[in-house]
Amino acid sequence: MKKFRFFSSLAIGVFLILFLILEFGLFPVVERLAITKSRNFATIVINEAVRDTLVSGEEFEKEFVHLSRDAEGNVVSLFTDTYLVNLLKSRVSVEIEKRLNGEDTVLSIPIGNLTGIKLFSGKGPNLKIRLTPARSITTDVVSTFLESGINQTWHRVFIQVEVDVGLILLSRSLDCRVSDSIVVSDSVIVGKVPDAYTDINKIEDELLGDVVDFSASAN
Repeated sequence: MKKFRFFSSLAIGVFLILFLILEFGLFPVVERLAITKSRNFATIVINEAVRDTLVSGEEFEKEFVHLSRDAEGNVVSLFTDTYLVNLLKSRVSVEIEKRLNGEDTVLSIPIGNLTGIKLFSGKGPNLKIRLTPARSITTDVVSTFLESGINQTWHRVFIQVEVDVGLILLSRSLDCRVSDSIVVSDSVIVGKVPDAYTDINKIEDELLGDVVDFSASAN
């Protein structure tokens, strides 16, 4: 009877030790690897969805951005095709949802990766990660303007995608948010070459009086 109690206590102790090692030592490593694996997979899905949407739709052969010019050919305004932008956002959202939620997605991590030792990387049995249907998919289109020389402006249009997915690992549920931006339009707008140009990157307050406006001086 005493031996039974001893081995029972020993078994419980070993179980608790193993549980603590898994809970506080190994599981955080597994969680980080699982989230990284899931985020990489979702990023690939997002990029492929945007690419395939742009390639497959005849509507997207049109320009997203239109320029308005004056009689001399100078750019006076720029506007975005709102209908095309909204259509792109809608179709990309549907395509991402179809790819993430169409069928059960199961990823795997070799146990050897948990050791952090290159010799064991990619080896051993696999831990299974199952992605649950995407909880939310948000798309937005933004544009940026960057200076590109004294008479050029670099204009880019991005579609920004944010996806919240869930994953199940070792009977636990985890959350993962994936964000990505993909360029859908890239153009350089050329303007008039100025008669004079002053480029000031940084200046101290006491030197402000020494800055010369060459254009004003010429007039």
